Amino acid sequence: QKRLIQETERENAKLSDMLRSRPTQRELVTSQLEVERLQRRAKAACKRLLHSCQERRKLKDQNLWESGIIERVGRICFDIVASFCYVLEVENVGELPSCVEKARQLSQVSTTYQEFVERIEKLLKRFDK
Repeated sequence: QKRLIQETERENAKLSDMLRSRPTQRELVTSQLEVERLQRRAKAACKRLLHSCQERRKLKDQNLWESGIIERVGRICFDIVASFCYVLEVENVGELPSCVEKARQLSQVSTTYQEFVERIEKLLKRFDK
């Protein structure tokens, strides 16, 4: 009986450690809200880009068009990268890919994290080109 009690206590300790190491519901919800915030910002950026493309048609004859578009696209890209750094708490942009890999490892806990990591990886690949 003593041996059975000891084994049960060890098993309980393992289970308690596993529960403590999992993200809390609050952390998962907070992460999901942050993903939704990023999606809203990306949607707004796409609308700005679409708007600027519509302006392009109006400004065909002006040489200023090209530099204005490049500047706007650059600002949108900076915003996206800054958002990634903020969400992943990265101070150096060069560390962003390794943080995405860490986020992928954490994503095995939640499909929400997995989808978030996949979106970031796609965007990072697009920026690498």
